[in-house]
Amino acid sequence: MDEQERRGIEADCAKLMIRSVHLLDRRRYEPLTELFGEEGEWVRGGTAYRGFDAIMGSLNERAPDMLIRHILTTIDVTVQGPEAAEGLGYFLVYKASGDGKTEPALPAPLTAATMVAEMQDTYRKVEGDWRIARRETARIFD
Repeated sequence: MDEQERRGIEADCAKLMIRSVHLLDRRRYEPLTELFGEEGEWVRGGTAYRGFDAIMGSLNERAPDMLIRHILTTIDVTVQGPEAAEGLGYFLVYKASGDGKTEPALPAPLTAATMVAEMQDTYRKVEGDWRIARRETARIFD
């Protein structure tokens, strides 16, 4: 693998991490779930969700009146080969509550971040496309 191929893999995998956070914040759970391979796994809050249905089910449990934004930073992707890579990113989470049914009107009041966490991903190339094979998120500061 040459330098251009390595950089292409790094960019593709970093884009998966970035896109997943945007989809999560916009509550676009179906396209988010599709970023994972069929056997993809997401470990959140110490619980592992494996496969599309399990990941989608966990996302649908999120409070409908909570406005959440993840500020993703410090992304580092390590290429392990032409079909495997790992990524690490840190994120801050900002939240605002709505009326119990819907998110608050914008702009929502700005408060301090509710947490700082890290996201560790394993990426695999599946039928020519990069997918998240495994993601584990863990709180660092609460």
